[in-house]
Amino acid sequence: MSNYAILFADIVGSSALYKHVGDDAARKLVADCLTGIAVIIEEYKGRVVKTIGDEIMCFFCESESAVRCAQKIQQNLHLQGKKDINALQVKVGIHYGHALIHENDIFGDAVNTASRMSPIAKAEQIITTQETVESLPEDLQAQARLFDTIKIKGFSHDSELYIIEWVDDDDYSDATVLSTGCNSGPEGSLDSIYLKWGDHRIQINSNRSAFVIGRDPEQCDLSVTSRRASRKHIWIEFRRGKFVLIDHSSNGTWVQTQDGKPVYLRREELPLMGSGLISLGVPVDDNVDDCIRFVTKD
Repeated sequence: MSNYAILFADIVGSSALYKHVGDDAARKLVADCLTGIAVIIEEYKGRVVKTIGDEIMCFFCESESAVRCAQKIQQNLHLQGKKDINALQVKVGIHYGHALIHENDIFGDAVNTASRMSPIAKAEQIITTQETVESLPEDLQAQARLFDTIKIKGFSHDSELYIIEWVDDDDYSDATVLSTGCNSGPEGSLDSIYLKWGDHRIQINSNRSAFVIGRDPEQCDLSVTSRRASRKHIWIEFRRGKFVLIDHSSNGTWVQTQDGKPVYLRREELPLMGSGLISLGVPVDDNVDDCIRFVTKD
């Protein structure tokens, strides 16, 4: 057996697509998407093994090629989405490990592990394992962010999963755009939330519209300097008596609540209660000095 990087790319939302545009049009969109992915795989010296419905499976001799291929896939599909409302999105899972090639197919635990990665991912995400990250060159390791720890069948230890970044905000800035309209509900138990970052002290009241935090000083109410932060990284809105943090960034947001447990968000939202820390684009433990502290007030 030799080491190979196995990649699964799974189209997201294809069932809804069939209902939206009809069977014939949806089949063509899916087929065109898979064909485009296959072209990129070939460009990065990968080999397509099979397509299974709306999923494509392939492998590479080097983990670096697999990861760069996955990044290119996400970038291309994202740019297509800017031009075509029916453009599709994919989620990608990768694992690098021992496998056996036989008659243009590939077998082994590495294949089984890779197949468990894409179901964990969300649209436009690349999820991989610690083993994969450790085999990558330094520039790609720097683009890997710890995501979760899970038990994978066949492994004697818990496995750390990573998200691989693919967004360069200068070229894909709209990947971090979210409507800033506030969907405020009736005033509830909370009255204000206080933020502290460096020398900044900010009070957000329940009657305020969305408060935006990110790197862009012209578009954000609070501009931060972290290069891991997106141009417009998070919004804080008041809804139905709660202050809600909404993430729509490329690297995600970590929130450590007053019970000490970190919560990872990417294109998700979380009510902020009590006090805690907000870290943009990097885990709280790696960013203590640059975290945004919050306290809610009744």
